[in-house]
Amino acid sequence: MGWTRQYTQFSASEAERITGLDAARQRDFRRHGYLPPLEAGRAKFDAKTLARMLALKALADVGVSPSFGAEVAGSCEALISARVLADDRAVSDPLDLRMGEPLIRGAEGLPERHRWLVVRPVSEKYSWAATPEDLASAVGAASVVVDLFALGDLLLERAGVLVTIEREAA
Repeated sequence: MGWTRQYTQFSASEAERITGLDAARQRDFRRHGYLPPLEAGRAKFDAKTLARMLALKALADVGVSPSFGAEVAGSCEALISARVLADDRAVSDPLDLRMGEPLIRGAEGLPERHRWLVVRPVSEKYSWAATPEDLASAVGAASVVVDLFALGDLLLERAGVLVTIEREAA
């Protein structure tokens, strides 16, 4: 008998509670291709999509256009997801199968190189910063800084368990 990882699926209303992105904006972002399409007529979101939504909303809230925000949202999604999945609170292992450990180990260390996203909305350019020194040298007069660690912590705090390790049915 093996094991499987079940990624928690969230509804549109749960996603709104977690990300602050309301249903109308979710629809608009889906329509423009910034979010995945509906599955069988229903919106379902996993940790990666919630991470993307948090990044899109954080950028939109400070005046970054959705189209430019969507360009960097994929990278933000990967980095935020890695941050969250490296936290053992994101993985439920009720049978103590310890099969979440490869998932956690695989994600560890990935986001440290890119803690902050620095966006220059006027020129639609962006860069990454790992240390406060990198951040200080990257920020210009008209820059927006997004702390991906903080978004990951927010996602974990609001969503809770994102992956459950289960035995496969025989």
